[in-house]
Amino acid sequence: MIAPEGALFGSTKAHVELRRKLLAEFDLQAVVSLAAGLFKPYTGVKTSVLVFRKPTAKPKKGKAATERVWFYEIGNDGYDADKVQAGGRPETPERNDIPGLLKAWDEYKTTGLEDPPGVEANTLLDAGSEEPKCWWADIETIEASDFNLSASRYKPRVAAEVSDEDPAELIRDVLKMEQQITDGLQKLLADVEKM
Repeated sequence: MIAPEGALFGSTKAHVELRRKLLAEFDLQAVVSLAAGLFKPYTGVKTSVLVFRKPTAKPKKGKAATERVWFYEIGNDGYDADKVQAGGRPETPERNDIPGLLKAWDEYKTTGLEDPPGVEANTLLDAGSEEPKCWWADIETIEASDFNLSASRYKPRVAAEVSDEDPAELIRDVLKMEQQITDGLQKLLADVEKM
């Protein structure tokens, strides 16, 4: 099912209840986040694809049918979302994320949809790591976020590089720049007052 992104994170009682019911009564296997503009020229709305099925076994009482959700982020579908020419978008096959999605989905299927590829939701990755395309969240994490199904809510982050510069030297540089600005402003003020 393709859904507008707003339905995946909306905070109204109806939005939250719809997502809770989806996770409780169906086995939501994946949320594929599509970049805004993928359906241009028809709409620029950001959407996601939800892949779900009826549970293969009846959930235990008080438990959701969904145990974890796999997220995949499509930034480009092989067409330029920013340009519309003659009713279509020009091809950019070198920036197509769909083959990576299909490969990861095949990998996921080989585990019987039990062991999703990628890292756990909200993981902090080491500085210099490649930004992940896929990750997963367990039902407890999703439940704690009001059943939010927006992929960006759980996307792992890459730590920032830590500067090896001496903090004292950085402060000295800033003070030097500020002094140059002050000197320049004082000179400008003197010139203006001479007029």
